[in-house]
Parts: sequence; structure tokens; C-alpha cells
Amino acid sequence: MEIKGNINAGYDNSIINSTKSTIAGGQTNSATTGTHIFVGGGQNNLATGNFTTILGGLNNTSSYGQGQVIGGGTANSISTGNISSIVGGYDNTISGSHNGQSFIGGGFSNTISQIGQYSSIVGGNSNKIYGISSFIGGGSSNIIQSAATTSFIGGGNSNSINNYHSTIGGGQNNYISTLSNSAWHTIGGGYRNGITSTSSSRWLNTIAGGGRNLVAESRYSA
Repeated sequence: MEIKGNINAGYDNSIINSTKSTIAGGQTNSATTGTHIFVGGGQNNLATGNFTTILGGLNNTSSYGQGQVIGGGTANSISTGNISSIVGGYDNTISGSHNGQSFIGGGFSNTISQIGQYSSIVGGNSNKIYGISSFIGGGSSNIIQSAATTSFIGGGNSNSINNYHSTIGGGQNNYISTLSNSAWHTIGGGYRNGITSTSSSRWLNTIAGGGRNLVAESRYSA
């Protein structure tokens, strides 16, 4: 006989249209439309899809994917991202049709979206990744755009990358923005430093730090 679902404890929890799923406890948690769903506890958590887990927290949502995990926190959401995880924090989001195998550790209002698959945000707030295989360690309001495949921002504030294989270590308001076939740029830190190009084949430029430094339309410069 097939096991439809199991609610161990708690209050006002529900398993709907789901097979081999479990809600261990908590209040007003739901497991719907999938198989092998697990909700550990917490309140107002909603899990859908196959092999999805929400361990606890409040108002967390996991939907339209497989193998998603939300550890806890509040108002965190994963949609359409297979094998993606949010450990905790507040109002963190993994969304988009190509965002599988992505990770947010914590913080608040961090986002991995659009084509940001294989990407990670460890913490901080209001950081955003839209590119493939990219990483933001922390800080606030840092952004890696969709053209920035395999790029890295360590931390800082309001740094941005719109180019692949590029790095900003930290600082504030630093930016790398070049054509997609101009890559491997680095800004170590500082304030309002920029590497820009509207031409192709502009590679390997570096600004170590300082303030208001600019490398434009160049290659192999430091």
C-alpha cells in the first residue's frame, strides 16, 4: 500500500495531493503537489515539488522544483530552482527558470535570479546575482549582472560587475563593465574605481585600490 503522507504533530498542518510526505510539527504548514516532501516545523511554511525540505522558520516557500532545501529563517523563497538551498535569514530569494544548484547562506533580501545557476551568496543584504557560476561573499547592494559568468565580489557596498571572469574584492561603488568578449578584470577595493570598455578584446586590467581610478578601452593595464 502506498503511503500518502504523515503528520506527526502540530496544529492546522496539511498534506494535499502529495505522496510519501511528512510534516513533523509546527503550525499551518503545508506540503502539496509533489513526492517525498518534508516540513520539520515552524509556521506558515509551504513546500511543493519533489524531494523538497523546509526544516522550520516562518513564511518560507519552496515551489516548482526538485531537491530544494530551506533551513529556516523568515520569508525565504525558492522557485523553479532544482537542488538549490537557502540556509536562513530573511526575505532571501532564488528564482528564475535557470537557477538550479544555487545557494544563499543567510542575511536579508539577497537574490539569485534569471540565469544565475551554480551561484552563491553567503550573506549580507540586498546583494543580487543574475549570472552563471558567480559568487558574492557579503556586504550590501552588490550586483553581478547576467553577462558576468564566473565572476566574484567578496564584499563591500554597491559594487557591480557586468563582465565574465572578473573580480571585485570589496570597497564601495566599484564597477567593471565591458563587452562580453573582454574579460579577466580585477578591482581589489577602494572607492569608485572602474574598468570599462565598449570595444572587444580588452583583457586583464587591474586596479588594486584607491579612489576614483579608471581604466578604459585598455588591456593588460595595472
